[in-house]
Amino acid sequence: MTNPKTMMPSTLMTRSLRASPAKALALAGISRATGLIALAVLTMASPCPARTAEGTAPPSSAPSVAIKQPPRPLATGFRPYPAEAMRDGHQGLVRLRFTIKVNGQTDDIELITSSRSPALDRAAMQAATVWRFKPAMDANGQPVASKAVQDVVYRKDSEDSLPSKKCSELNTDLAWFKTAYAELPLSKMPVYDLSITLLLDGSGPTSGTEAEIKAEYPQAFERALARCAAQPDGLYWDALKRELPGKR
Repeated sequence: MTNPKTMMPSTLMTRSLRASPAKALALAGISRATGLIALAVLTMASPCPARTAEGTAPPSSAPSVAIKQPPRPLATGFRPYPAEAMRDGHQGLVRLRFTIKVNGQTDDIELITSSRSPALDRAAMQAATVWRFKPAMDANGQPVASKAVQDVVYRKDSEDSLPSKKCSELNTDLAWFKTAYAELPLSKMPVYDLSITLLLDGSGPTSGTEAEIKAEYPQAFERALARCAAQPDGLYWDALKRELPGKR
């Protein structure tokens, strides 16, 4: 079984990406018409060297000509969330570096930070093959090739979906997180920050003060995980609200 911490794109996948975007998408079983894209968030790095999740700056790849106007995204909405990866609890950030050619198409796509999910890494790399940009411009107003770094962040949950999240689904997310990110505390799970945000926004199920919620939340979250493990048919939000001040 491939270790999610050390997975890198295969030679076959890299060749397929360069040769034919459509073929690469087909190899992964991803349709251009997939509806599972809403929670894959795309962000473009600043012109300064972006930092990886490990905190080290990627090697500089500045173009040989001076750029007066940086490239601008035009069509980067295609970023599918593979259904099987979503079902198995895979979440994380994929950071890509690539060339934006003078015609606005992408080329030389590289994985520089893995999500530790081979499926998510492949999906992000495949999606990048069909992104389109307004190319960078030089001092004379002519399009020039440039390098870009972009992140695709895969998150399963949203403010709307969290209250109906089943404990069995949370248990799956937790199992994958412990495998892929064994060195991180459970407070780094995506659901952790989303939950406290909803609670502090007043959308949560408690009547406790903000100070009470912040003080009790870390322990309440861990107790909610234990409750979900014991009662997989229940709802995570119900399990959490039982552990917080002002519970009802």
